[in-house]
Amino acid sequence: MTLRFGLKQPSSKIMRLIVGSSALLLVLVCSLLLTDRAWAHGWVDDSRADLCMDGVNVNCGAVMYEPWSVEGRGDFPEIGVPDGQITGGGKYAPLFEQTATRWAKVDMSGGPFTFHWSIVAHHSTNRWDYYITKPDWDPNEPITRDDLELFCRYEDNSAIPPDDVYHDCVIPNDREGYHVIIGVWDIFDTINAFYQAIDVNLSIDPSQPTTPAPGYAGDPNRFGEIRDWSVIRPYNAGEQVVYNGYIWQAKWWNLGQEPGTADAWQQIGPVTENPTLPGEPTNLTATAGNTQVSLSWAATTGATSYTLKRSTTSGGPYTDVATVTTTSYLDTGLTNGTTYYYVVSAANSVGSSGNSTQATATPAGAATQAPAAPTGLSTMGHDSHVMLSWAASTDATSYTVKRATVSGGPYTDIATVTSTNYTDLGVTNGTTYYYVVSASNSVGTSANSAQASATPTSGAAMEAPAAPTGVTATAGNAQVTLTWSASADATSYTVKRALVSGGPYTDVATVTTTSYVNTGLTNGTTYYYVVSASNSMGSSANSSQASAAPTSGSSTTGGLIVQYRATDTNAADNQIKASFVIKNTGSTSVDLSTLKIRYYFTKDGTAAMNGWIDWAQIGSSNVNITFGTTSGTNADTYVELSFTSGAGSILAAGQSGEIQLRMSKSDWSNFDESNDYSYDGTKTSFTDWNKVALFQNGTLVWGTTP
Repeated sequence: MTLRFGLKQPSSKIMRLIVGSSALLLVLVCSLLLTDRAWAHGWVDDSRADLCMDGVNVNCGAVMYEPWSVEGRGDFPEIGVPDGQITGGGKYAPLFEQTATRWAKVDMSGGPFTFHWSIVAHHSTNRWDYYITKPDWDPNEPITRDDLELFCRYEDNSAIPPDDVYHDCVIPNDREGYHVIIGVWDIFDTINAFYQAIDVNLSIDPSQPTTPAPGYAGDPNRFGEIRDWSVIRPYNAGEQVVYNGYIWQAKWWNLGQEPGTADAWQQIGPVTENPTLPGEPTNLTATAGNTQVSLSWAATTGATSYTLKRSTTSGGPYTDVATVTTTSYLDTGLTNGTTYYYVVSAANSVGSSGNSTQATATPAGAATQAPAAPTGLSTMGHDSHVMLSWAASTDATSYTVKRATVSGGPYTDIATVTSTNYTDLGVTNGTTYYYVVSASNSVGTSANSAQASATPTSGAAMEAPAAPTGVTATAGNAQVTLTWSASADATSYTVKRALVSGGPYTDVATVTTTSYVNTGLTNGTTYYYVVSASNSMGSSANSSQASAAPTSGSSTTGGLIVQYRATDTNAADNQIKASFVIKNTGSTSVDLSTLKIRYYFTKDGTAAMNGWIDWAQIGSSNVNITFGTTSGTNADTYVELSFTSGAGSILAAGQSGEIQLRMSKSDWSNFDESNDYSYDGTKTSFTDWNKVALFQNGTLVWGTTP
């Protein structure tokens, strides 16, 4: 499939013009979904994932609902996601597919182009990279690192991006035809990155040079071979970084040790490339003390000094306080109770940047006692890291994070921070870690917080699941049977009930299956239900509401009942034999072709199932047998009996007559029916049996499912 669009600077989202109001409706629906996706992130206009959301690319799987979540391991290409999975971030398998005709393409020509990212949740950013397939790549093979070359890069050095990010790049003008561009947003405060594949139909622009002059917009070579130091990246002995205008070399393995302030680094010399005007400093923080304020900020690439400015009015005018070469400053001699407003600018031989975002602090008298132990410590295990957060302690100036591999300790200090969160990167998947946090100030240190634990897991979910869909409530005798569709990445579901439509709801049960039978109810009372889904990242919003009113008597809707008898009471032989009668207690006839009986059991093996109708009053040839898999209490398989039009109808107050079923495995191995969901060896004569389910036109009208 080849669709051509005009992709301009910035992209115009012209797909909405092509698919019209239907696509607009889809976009609006997706926008509503964003409110429940606290861990969603960002995507590129007209990318493969974006066109899946627009309905232009088809058979995309779950990414059509969340193109902003194509997230995988960062530090690409040195680490990153595996070859063959780059286009889907190692997460969405349909996006891995690669042929010359699989994906819709957008028109693009060599030369200047502006990429547009829409940001849903803001992460501190390491860098933005853009790769393109080489001239000799094979479009019918999964894309690997060897197929790609870097042509554009922007480094943010921990800056937090705005809602819309634009990057001016120069598309290589030496190739044409079908190519794939990969945009990689590498995150600073986690080990992950976001991947966006753009399928383009590339043409050569004769007005543009084949090879742009060095230093073009986004030229990745303008940064040199040595990368900027990052607080979350580990370094081996001998590795070099750029920091504060100097080149530093690691003496030994280290993580989070700032060059110039830690013995782990040796200064090699100043950066020699031609400098450019530094960007505005980011992450300025101001911490109040007794007649003083402590300030710190993130280093700016190319800066050789920083000027700190202060005002007693928000927004200025600001007065220069000091010029320093470090990324921190202690402003002393202040008046307690007065609020001070600060900004900082960066400078080098080219000139000075604009001011940073403003930070504020109000000095106060010194603390008279050590802070209380932190409360609310929570942990979340992810792939190769654990995220911690806790509530602030009054008068605390720092927190010490401690870890153990045995519940109760002994604990080892792993970090001291001034914020109320921390990401532990030094963990092994599958190992359970136990954490406590203490708070400190100039007076002393608190006791440890309550302990919290987490187990990092490979492939762990990166966001809370979506709300369950398809919730149905079926009334029975003093009970209601609920079923719903599974939510991706959910590990459990919470069933909630109310006596008033719209709630408030009370938690009834937490289960790992997609069904639940709520028993002990009052017949004639209407109950209202919602279901939420959960995993290690949190819980979804509630599902749509479903309601049902239990009634006395059998578990039936519309006057249909299934009666059952066990025609083979040996629960350990190699056959299952059961007979059924469908009774119609209603006032109108029922077409048998609209009904399906399901009997649930455990297969006790892997062999295929065979089934026979030994006799049926309506004719054995009018009964069809199919087998399916299920999950639930005492069942992994079900047999479904459906009926042809030749089976006729069940008259009002009539019945189907007996239907005799026999089943075996293809290898004739034995069953163990003793704990099967639908089996009851004591029922040797026909009895109403609600563990055999009856569906009418796909709706459960009798019985309960596992």
